[in-house]
Amino acid sequence: MLLLPLSGTIFVTAGIEVLSRAIGSYYGYVEGKRKEDDLAVRQKVMQEITKTRNNTLNTLSDAGKKADAQTKQAIKRLIDELDLFKNEVDLAISGHHFPFFSIQNSASKSQIQKVVDFDTHLVTGMENLVSATSRLNTSLLSSEELDPQTEVTRMRQYLTDVRNAFKDRTDFLRGIK
Repeated sequence: MLLLPLSGTIFVTAGIEVLSRAIGSYYGYVEGKRKEDDLAVRQKVMQEITKTRNNTLNTLSDAGKKADAQTKQAIKRLIDELDLFKNEVDLAISGHHFPFFSIQNSASKSQIQKVVDFDTHLVTGMENLVSATSRLNTSLLSSEELDPQTEVTRMRQYLTDVRNAFKDRTDFLRGIK
């Protein structure tokens, strides 16, 4: 990964650039802005969960008579998992509970880079899931040759990957002393 020096102590990575474009106000966990970055990432993930859920509800509604009972059940499971993930993100321990977010704590560049990598994975993973659910709904409406049950199963796996990354991120933050 390419590190570009901005000043003597701040480095910009491709992940920070991606997150800055996606979120708007992302500082790369510089001292004094760590809580803001954590909150911004969690809010972005929540927004993407809402978009994904809305697309999935539209798919369920539009599938109507076209989809069989198993496909409808798979879509409902995806919606349930989205609700669970939204609850996990919403109830996640906020930054001020971990030493990493303390002004007195200085984190290493590798620790900050690891958190940025987690954030990038979370945000891009959720953005990709929004796109996938939108494409599924569009393909169902246009009667394209597509197995919706297989697509929804893949989406559930993508969501599981993002949920696991969120848990790993939380565990990593908890472990930074």
